[in-house]
Amino acid sequence: MSTIALGFKLIYHGDKRLSINGQWAGTIVAPNAKLVLGQTSNKILYGRFLGNGISVHQYTSIRRIVFSPQKNINVAKKGDEQ
Repeated sequence: MSTIALGFKLIYHGDKRLSINGQWAGTIVAPNAKLVLGQTSNKILYGRFLGNGISVHQYTSIRRIVFSPQKNINVAKKGDEQ
């Protein structure tokens, strides 16, 4: 999971609360939204988290992984077709 976290970044421009309830590997940047991490028990989240307030629930562990993408990455944009 830590290898995945190195190269994945999610940028959220909305202002509604963003909840991560499952396993996570990657960076989340949500400057206008509150982040709620690990509402279910015994989760390990890998990456970095930036939000307008962050709640980490009990029994959730955060492992700091710095975003460091490889060259030749693909960027998905709204409206792109696969």
